[in-house]
Amino acid sequence: MGIPDAPYCDKKNAFMLIREPSDTEVLTGILEPKSHFDRTCEKLWIQVIAANSPQAKGRVERKHGIDQDRLVKELMLAGISTICEANMFLEKTTCQK
Repeated sequence: MGIPDAPYCDKKNAFMLIREPSDTEVLTGILEPKSHFDRTCEKLWIQVIAANSPQAKGRVERKHGIDQDRLVKELMLAGISTICEANMFLEKTTCQK
């Protein structure tokens, strides 16, 4: 797996903040507010590519939907029904790749 070079995501608050800095942020020297995801990617030298057009946003949503659908099916096939079991499954699956 590894670290992605450049995730392609929409402009949801979870990925990037599109707003003016608050007064508190300005006073602390933050002129461009960033989400936790955006700050983490910046520290890892990962470029976040934002989807700007409706067509691009649709591609992002379809991709997320496919990934979520596959995960649910994999969990069902493995007979997993609790969050704890799902977390163990994901850790095991991630470590194997």
